[in-house]
Amino acid sequence: MDYEIDRTDQPSLAEMTAKAVSILQRNPKGFLLMVEGGRIDHGHHVNQAK
Repeated sequence: MDYEIDRTDQPSLAEMTAKAVSILQRNPKGFLLMVEGGRIDHGHHVNQAK
């Protein structure tokens, strides 16, 4: 995913999240959707988040 300033034809994180919710909410059993932006997960993957 490109940076917002460089993005021309890619959807934003907000747009992708809205689409995912609209699809997943059709499931009568509910759903769990995890959405994150930034690089916080890279730190957590190696247990070095600060």
